[in-house]
Amino acid sequence: MTNASENKSGVDLKSMEFDEIVLLKREIQRDIESNEKKFKDYLEDRRNQIDIVKTLREMMKEVDSMDEERRELLNEFNGYRKKSEDLKKIRDLVNDLIPPPSEILEKWIIKSYQNLTTINNDLTTVPTLEREQDLFKKFFELQVCIKRKRESEKAHVEYIENITKLREVAKKLDNQREEKEKNISKMENNPESKGKIVTRKEIKKISKKISSIDKKLDELKLERNDLKKNLIEIKKILKEKNLSNKKISLSKVKSKINEGGVLDASEFDVLLDHGVLDSIKSNKTKKSDSKNKGNKKRKMRRFGNAKRKSRKGNSAALREN
Repeated sequence: MTNASENKSGVDLKSMEFDEIVLLKREIQRDIESNEKKFKDYLEDRRNQIDIVKTLREMMKEVDSMDEERRELLNEFNGYRKKSEDLKKIRDLVNDLIPPPSEILEKWIIKSYQNLTTINNDLTTVPTLEREQDLFKKFFELQVCIKRKRESEKAHVEYIENITKLREVAKKLDNQREEKEKNISKMENNPESKGKIVTRKEIKKISKKISSIDKKLDELKLERNDLKKNLIEIKKILKEKNLSNKKISLSKVKSKINEGGVLDASEFDVLLDHGVLDSIKSNKTKKSDSKNKGNKKRKMRRFGNAKRKSRKGNSAALREN
């Protein structure tokens, strides 16, 4: 990140609207979740590959005096290993195309559905036709992504089951390990053992896979650090914008209301934030009621005085008569 007020796309955050920055913050948080899920999967895969290569290295030391039962176990081990590799390819292919897990995708499609089925009272926020078509397109894409992701997760579960069975076979091989060991180079040159036991070449291939996983883990670490830096900067900008929005004094707003002034949207927000809108309405109602009562009393007093004057006039007339 080159500047504290710029996001990963190089956009000036301070020039963006508050709601846009909030959306950007949520997007980065989702990216961090996806990154951490992928990192966890790679760590688990690395551990599994290390377990496999350890077992294979032990197997390479055992060439002499293998009985029929041991050969079956070795074939069974290789069968589970190859099947787990096939399942891993299916899982990784989908994960590379669709990194987020199905739980996150389901949250996104629920949010997308709400956006498509909810009409805001503020007509200025209603999306354009082009924007609405884009929302529908993303909604259908999410449906396909969820389906593929569930297939990937199913392959992952089967992959774990095969790895578990592979470890069980490895334990049986350990229990049946023969005392004799031969040189690994002799095992590689033995034509009868070809296809039945693992060679050094296969172990080297798995070791390269582990190194490749290590590189991917390092890349994910760097990516996650950058995302977290961006998130921290975005939170700072949001905090600054929140403080600037709250600088309007409540007393000034009340004074403006008492003077009969017209409030703008930001001043209404201050009243709503402090929860005093209802109390101001009730105060206005009380003042209006008290004013009306005073007017009634004054009217009644004038009416009474008029009657007394009338009676006084009548008695004076009688005295004259």
